[in-house]
Amino acid sequence: MNKSTHSIVTYCIYFLFAILVLYPLLEFLNALPLYLWDESRQAANAIEMFTNHNWLVTYYNGSPDMWNTKPPLLIWLQVLSMHIFGLTTSALRAPSVIAAFATILSLFFFLKKETNNIWIAFFSGIVLVALPGFNGYHVARTGDYDSLLILFMIQCAIQFYYYIETKNRIHIILFGLFLTLGSLTKGIAPLLFLPGFLVYAFFQKKIYAILKDPYFYISCLGYLVIIGSYYILREHENNGYLRAVYENELGGRFLEVKENHNGDLFFYLNQLLFKQTYFWFGLFLVCLITYPFIMNTFNNKKLFNYFLLLIICFFVIINSSKTFLTWYVAPLLPLIACICILLLYNIFTQLFSKTNWPSTFQYGLVLFLIGVLTSISYIDIVLTNRHPTYENSSDYSLYRLSRYFDGTENSVPTNLKIINHTDIQQHLYFYIQRLQLSDVHIDYGDYMKLITGDTVIVADDMQTHYIRSNYSTNELYNKDNVWIFAIK
Repeated sequence: MNKSTHSIVTYCIYFLFAILVLYPLLEFLNALPLYLWDESRQAANAIEMFTNHNWLVTYYNGSPDMWNTKPPLLIWLQVLSMHIFGLTTSALRAPSVIAAFATILSLFFFLKKETNNIWIAFFSGIVLVALPGFNGYHVARTGDYDSLLILFMIQCAIQFYYYIETKNRIHIILFGLFLTLGSLTKGIAPLLFLPGFLVYAFFQKKIYAILKDPYFYISCLGYLVIIGSYYILREHENNGYLRAVYENELGGRFLEVKENHNGDLFFYLNQLLFKQTYFWFGLFLVCLITYPFIMNTFNNKKLFNYFLLLIICFFVIINSSKTFLTWYVAPLLPLIACICILLLYNIFTQLFSKTNWPSTFQYGLVLFLIGVLTSISYIDIVLTNRHPTYENSSDYSLYRLSRYFDGTENSVPTNLKIINHTDIQQHLYFYIQRLQLSDVHIDYGDYMKLITGDTVIVADDMQTHYIRSNYSTNELYNKDNVWIFAIK
């Protein structure tokens, strides 16, 4: 194959890869409304920043937010996205999708360079986008912190590896930059890879070289100055903020169970085996058993050991915390995807090398078998995202009003009272603020204290029955168990 033909084939592979990755990330992105708690809280912070232009302090319901105390990089990006795409659910989720795509591209080009094999890079990216824990709730397809966090953590891992291998000081500067961006996204979370980096540097006998490098100290100083300045300024503007950070993110969350999010040693193993990786983590464990037998002929052994070390160290740390949440394990998913393909590629290559088949046929068979496995999980994630459901069927009633307000085809009356059947209102906050910016007067009402002239929206069967039985009404809307009544 001549150079020109090789370049054309390479660019075709790039194009195919981009299409295969973007399709499951983007399709039906706004099929479900904002999720309660984290995503809707970020949405509330973003729309308040959109209107009050306070770029330092995040607000909720007109006051500084002391529950969601993360730094505001994600919120900044969501506000920027809303300025570009409008006040929509998709705009709030766009930074997460872009970050997920950037993570996959980063790993693609990193693996292509380090393995000198475009297909290892290709299939690693396809596996990652097909993992339910990555391309699903709380990461790539919702307006949460974790997709952006993963991007910066993976970039830190890449830059540290390059720094150790090449001694090029630009990589330790970039490492500090991405670590800073990670902390501006989610506080201390990106620091959880640091023990793994330290252990890897120790095994590579590079600790002394790092400690002698002045650029290492410049990187550390830059991180401390930027992150420290933010927290100091935020405390100055928002008294009590540092105390809230400690309770929500540091000792309080690590040393005690927060909001009943408890677990045990098997919590994250269960997540990885049965919920977040389809069959890939189970396959990873099975393939790992074969590693000692092929280690001497294993290509890219150093890269494999590096990723495996980061996984082990990170896993030990999150299991040491008293608070357990499903998405805490998400930063491991890109590393698991890469290791799976590295293992499969080497196992199949070693297996077929013992045959007398032509080398071209062996190579094609390796790619075919890996392609079949990746296609199974890829098709599954496409079908899952095409027909999204709530994690618990009982949540459907909770989100009925959110689905109505999220629907762009719905015409909302100028004056409207929401009859909410729970005390939980956060999932509606963004939609209410958006309507108020469109000059729609909307607030909450008590279904037992309605008066003539009220227009109310309700999504609870019991409350609907009460309104129909005790008031003279004119039904203005009835669809998907959501009703709008005019009280006569």
